[in-house]
Amino acid sequence: MSSAGIDMLVSWERFVPTPYKDAVGIWTIGVGHAMPNGITIHGVTLDRGKALLEDLAPCNRAVFSAVPDGLSQTEFDALVHFTFNVGVSAFLGSTLLRKLKGGDRAGAAAEFARWKKAGGPVVAGLVRRRAAESALFQCGTYLHNG
Repeated sequence: MSSAGIDMLVSWERFVPTPYKDAVGIWTIGVGHAMPNGITIHGVTLDRGKALLEDLAPCNRAVFSAVPDGLSQTEFDALVHFTFNVGVSAFLGSTLLRKLKGGDRAGAAAEFARWKKAGGPVVAGLVRRRAAESALFQCGTYLHNG
């Protein structure tokens, strides 16, 4: 993911120095870092929070290995942004990926909007986030949250 993509991701994930439960009840800290069960972290500094972006590595690898050649940097960033939020397994099993691999870029872009629920209900923040990811994928526009 490019530095512009990371900046966009940080704007959507937000830095939170203390543990909190996300929309589906997963303990999270820093910049979207999901904490393993049983691990206690009392707080992190901004530098440590950014370091937790090492979580991006499996997302980068998943997108790089699953998607056909020919992605632009902004398409790649949009897919990594999406994968960071939904998880590698969800991305790899998604209709979005299937459509992209089939050469249907417009259909793939439309799939972002379907991923708007967390634990059942539609979440307004996810609606906005998916619109930003779709805009990045289709238009190359990095849209920040807030």
